[in-house]
Amino acid sequence: MRQRVDIAALYAVAVKQIRTIDRTLYVPSDNPLTLDHLLNEDLDVLLNRIPRLA
Repeated sequence: MRQRVDIAALYAVAVKQIRTIDRTLYVPSDNPLTLDHLLNEDLDVLLNRIPRLA
């Protein structure tokens, strides 16, 4: 099952949805998270993995 999860495709859909809601919100173009991150880490750790706009 793990091989069938296309994180890049899911991220692309999420980015489109976010940009539809708020075009000014910074969203990294490349997904900074892996499936292992999403399955094993707490929300705070995941949020800290997302790069901030400088």
